[in-house]
Amino acid sequence: MAHIKNRLRGLLVAFVALVAALAIVPGVAQAEPTSWTGGETKTITVSNLQPGDVVTLYKVADVKLNGDNTTTLVVQTGFEQGTVDAYLDAEGADAVKAAAEDVWEDRDDATPFGTAATVQDGQTSVTFRNVDAGLYLVHVAPADESVTYQPTIVAMSPLAVEGTTDWTFDDAYIDLKKSTTTLDKKITGGAVQYEENGGKLGYAMVGDEVTFQVTFEINANQSEFVLTDTMSTGLTFTGAEDVVLYKNGERVPAEGVYTVAGNEGDQSFTVTFDAVWLQEKSSNGTSVNAGTYTIEYKGLITSDATLDGVTNTVISTNNTDGDTVTVDFVGFDIVKYGDANKNNTYEEGEDLLSGAEFALYYDEAGERPVYKKDGTTQVTLTTVGGKASTDADTLLEPGTYYLKETAAPSGYQIVANPIKIKVTAEGGTFYIPNVASTDHEGIQLPTTGGAGTVALTAAGVVIVAGAAAFIVRSRKEN
Repeated sequence: MAHIKNRLRGLLVAFVALVAALAIVPGVAQAEPTSWTGGETKTITVSNLQPGDVVTLYKVADVKLNGDNTTTLVVQTGFEQGTVDAYLDAEGADAVKAAAEDVWEDRDDATPFGTAATVQDGQTSVTFRNVDAGLYLVHVAPADESVTYQPTIVAMSPLAVEGTTDWTFDDAYIDLKKSTTTLDKKITGGAVQYEENGGKLGYAMVGDEVTFQVTFEINANQSEFVLTDTMSTGLTFTGAEDVVLYKNGERVPAEGVYTVAGNEGDQSFTVTFDAVWLQEKSSNGTSVNAGTYTIEYKGLITSDATLDGVTNTVISTNNTDGDTVTVDFVGFDIVKYGDANKNNTYEEGEDLLSGAEFALYYDEAGERPVYKKDGTTQVTLTTVGGKASTDADTLLEPGTYYLKETAAPSGYQIVANPIKIKVTAEGGTFYIPNVASTDHEGIQLPTTGGAGTVALTAAGVVIVAGAAAFIVRSRKEN
């Protein structure tokens, strides 16, 4: 863009010099009026867009072709002469960017050139036709509010045809610069999946692998791009071999594209994209590799994790605010009580039963035990005063679990069926009754007048009758 502006400034300087020369040497014959060659109009193609973006083109200044084979830049209605001059005089990328933004901000109800264009699904560019020489401002209303496009001025600059009094200019291809305000980071996989918690994936044991996915944008004209990922205590990087890059659902090989600095067990790593790859251009000058990408990698939960959970944060060259996801861990409480009213509802004053022991499982069949942080000790709970809680060495994700009673309180039978519990992000308290049923009834002890006395009475009668018969027989014999 700088060389185009230099040509425009050169033309303006030449025009001023020519006017001065004509003032000094009057009577010099003027050339015949010149003409445009290569067609009357050209096109401006704007790239690096997203579907739904609305692109508007404004003509900032017109290039008039004079009869003396010179050009004059005429600022159009709605734009400030001083602001346009400042843009033409700006040097360096930052100054040019700021000056272009000023041209946009200082416009006053400028009339769009032609009709605004909306980027269609599956497309990343729009083309404006019937464009003549001049300066044009490109403005984009993004479909995604997280995306900001840099106001860009396009110079359709006329060039003199050597050996003639004709002028020509070329089609323009522009890759817009843009930035995104967020990185889209999420958890996409792990070792333990729960079917009844809205599809959320859970990670409940030390040694579980967590799969992270980051969606990000590589902008056109980008000379560098780096992703930096930081894992909190209790989470470590599984290694560079697990880093995979995708574009439009297809895997992008790492060779010549990116390198990973980070080893297995590290708590941070970087992904650096190759500068040559970033700046690769097509034959018409547009960026080949600009666009939306996703990158996947894995973290490993370690014994340093706590009930506060573990976090993973990513930042990029384009977004230093970054995005963070958290794997939360929770605990829960149980209350074991004697259900005196037999309504399966705990009521104040009902007996709280000590000595009930439970083992925790992921499945109803009891084939997948839940382990503590050491990875070998199964999570068990024993009620004291009717209550028990998971401890700091037990890391659970919200989800569905099963409690299997392994020892009953004194005087009660073991609950035969596994007890299903749903642990939420807030944890939970679960009341477990002993009720009068086949599976839950306690042992019935003998009581006066109860069924237990009948057998004793019958046995006594038999014994007494036998003793009497024995005595009678003994007397007869004697």
